[in-house]
Amino acid sequence: MQVHKTRAIISEDHRLTVELPSDFPPGDAEVIVLAPAAGTQPAKQTSFRIWLDEILVRLPETPAPSAESLRRENMYEDD
Repeated sequence: MQVHKTRAIISEDHRLTVELPSDFPPGDAEVIVLAPAAGTQPAKQTSFRIWLDEILVRLPETPAPSAESLRRENMYEDD
């Protein structure tokens, strides 16, 4: 399963448009929309946190190293 998290604004006509990364697979998807409960204020985020969230969603996914590269003899040169 591939996950993509982003912030969005829902328009006055209750519409939401989402643009996904080009490597996101086409086909069926489950969409979950989270909003603050009616009558409550959403948690305030600092401008730094908002900036950081925007940067993080644009970073490419980093592949995990193979188990072979984690073997001790491959990591250290023993004499």
